[in-house]
Amino acid sequence: MDTFAGPITSRKKSKTVAGIWQRPKRGRRKDGTTGNTGKLQLLVRFDADGTVEARFRFGETANTAFQRHFGDNAIKAIDHAVKTARR
Repeated sequence: MDTFAGPITSRKKSKTVAGIWQRPKRGRRKDGTTGNTGKLQLLVRFDADGTVEARFRFGETANTAFQRHFGDNAIKAIDHAVKTARR
């Protein structure tokens, strides 16, 4: 499958559409000539105006875990570093 990503401007409407496109197959046309046998096909359209709603609270979860565990882990790591330090 021959695909590419990028904006395409239509000849008729002069409208630009960004997305992932599939090139048509090359081969013999109905009139006997060779070349592309069809039109570009849009597989995925990129929409700049799309809004995304937050579903998961990754920030809150990470902050809670950090506050809950960092202090104890830092103290253990410092104690271990002091005990195993070379002089």
